[in-house]
Amino acid sequence: MAGAQAQAQLDALDRSMAVITFELDGTIVRANANFLQALGYRSEEIVGRHHRLFVDAAHAASSEYAEFWRVLASGTLHSGEYERRHKDGSSVWIRASYIPLLDDAGRPYRVVKFARDISHAVELRQRAESIVQNVAAHAAKLGGASTELEGLGQRLQDNAERTNESVAKLGKSSTEISEVIKVIRAIAQQTNLLALNATIEAARAGSAGKGFAVVASEVKELAKETAAATEKIGQRIETIQRDTAGAVEAIEAFGGLVDQVNAIQSTIADTVAEQRRATGGV
Repeated sequence: MAGAQAQAQLDALDRSMAVITFELDGTIVRANANFLQALGYRSEEIVGRHHRLFVDAAHAASSEYAEFWRVLASGTLHSGEYERRHKDGSSVWIRASYIPLLDDAGRPYRVVKFARDISHAVELRQRAESIVQNVAAHAAKLGGASTELEGLGQRLQDNAERTNESVAKLGKSSTEISEVIKVIRAIAQQTNLLALNATIEAARAGSAGKGFAVVASEVKELAKETAAATEKIGQRIETIQRDTAGAVEAIEAFGGLVDQVNAIQSTIADTVAEQRRATGGV
């Protein structure tokens, strides 16, 4: 009864898995239908040939591959994921166990392999790993860009603070100039009035006041020119004051924009950190 159960279990494995049997040196003894279908061969194409038929030439010639069969021949099993070659040269990934078979004396005499084709799962995993690597790479680039943006934002903020201070000083100076212009205007008006009075007095003095009248006239003209120049300066100062006020408002608005940039940068940095945690978890 026990023998029948064991045979039933072996039959079940033969139906559900790819099974192949080797001599201890790796020569193929037999392979079931599942194995032949997975690798694309007919039985007569592989029986009597070496297992290296299923691996690439570089791996077949490696010391690692030789050690693989030496360990199996010593009676130690191998288990894991392996990349093998289909008859058409494409990759086939399997999860397999290479199990040495022991005779009654406990000596290994053959190796049997039970395997499942996991190519699709490996392909999905590799694609996922590639996506994660790309996300991580882009996250790193984004992190670098956000750091650079932070530095630029800080420099802009610093420049805006210094510019705002300079414009404020300009506005203060223009206000002071306006006050001086008011004084000059007042003096010019007084000078003009004095020149007018001098002209009248010169006229009263007759011929004795002719020279004084000439000087009074020149002073009067100078007062007019001073008043006209002062008026022009005043207009320009008013323009400067309007422009200064506009500049202050623009700089304040710019400062707000820089604050928004800094806030965006902070959000980017948080997002990058979250991406890195997420990709690390994946």
